[in-house]
Amino acid sequence: MTNALAVDIAEQPAALRRLVDHYRGAWTSLFRGIDHALPPLLTGMGASYHAASIATLNMQRYGLAAFSVEAIDLLNYSSMLLTASRPLIFVSQSGGSGEVIPVTDKLPDHTTLIAITNDESSALAKRAKHVLPILAGSEALVATKTFVNSYAVLWMLSRQWIGAWDGSEFDTLAHLADVADQLLNAGEIAAHWLDLFGRVDTFIFAGHGPHYWTARQAAMMAGEWSKVSVLSTSIGAFRHGLIESVTPRTGLILFTAPGATLASTLKLANELNAHQVPVLIVSAGQTYLRTADVPDQVITDEFLSPLLDTITAQRFIQRLAEQRGVEPGFRYISKVVTEL
Repeated sequence: MTNALAVDIAEQPAALRRLVDHYRGAWTSLFRGIDHALPPLLTGMGASYHAASIATLNMQRYGLAAFSVEAIDLLNYSSMLLTASRPLIFVSQSGGSGEVIPVTDKLPDHTTLIAITNDESSALAKRAKHVLPILAGSEALVATKTFVNSYAVLWMLSRQWIGAWDGSEFDTLAHLADVADQLLNAGEIAAHWLDLFGRVDTFIFAGHGPHYWTARQAAMMAGEWSKVSVLSTSIGAFRHGLIESVTPRTGLILFTAPGATLASTLKLANELNAHQVPVLIVSAGQTYLRTADVPDQVITDEFLSPLLDTITAQRFIQRLAEQRGVEPGFRYISKVVTEL
């Protein structure tokens, strides 16, 4: 099973290229029919929700009042947000998780439902007006290819929705696939992580804005696969209390990119280093032990950095499980979670 995870991780650049090739030819028929007049509501669970939340922030930074709600909360607490006037973008790898039918049953008849899914014959796809396939291929383990391809579709859809589409998007994503290949072929990219965190008992993944959702995705994978004690948090929330829990046996992984919150992230890293707390910084898929080495010039769109950062985190999580002798596979869940 661990080898199977390695295969899934290694296949991500090819899966992303497959997606790009498909959408180059199908863009007009798939995207042009979607009405962008109103801000959308986005939902999903797990990796799908993390991708949706990054896309929501991307829309918001351009002034579009999109927002996202986890599907289980949309079902139990926030169903009043399901209105005929606001399109619903439902992201689900399988299209058949436990929330799909209950949430879509609550939709008014004239609500535009947009499905982003790996299964075009799923219950979600059958109920949707528009289906945007993620073309991730088979994936039996934690969300690797499905997270990357789901977010790539959402990034393209976001660009279309905010009126920023200029036709360069396919080349941008194809280049990102090349960068991902370089990351995966650059020797042992998890070595710094394993050396730094060899004596760590608890991991905390953190970031600002979109990087918080990368942190949450990485923490979920670490819990699923490496079975370690792990938390995810925004850096703001971390400073407002959780910081008091860290010790030299706590490993901090901070995700960031050049932009409004880089300085805040680096300042936190320096403070924690002064207290002998091991800190690793991840930016555009690269890892840094010293804040002085983190580039302050934009390498890629800040909202594409999560696609590279999550791949780097996956390699570490895979190696950590191997190093600690964790039995591969799931203990309490399956790939598709059907329990509410």
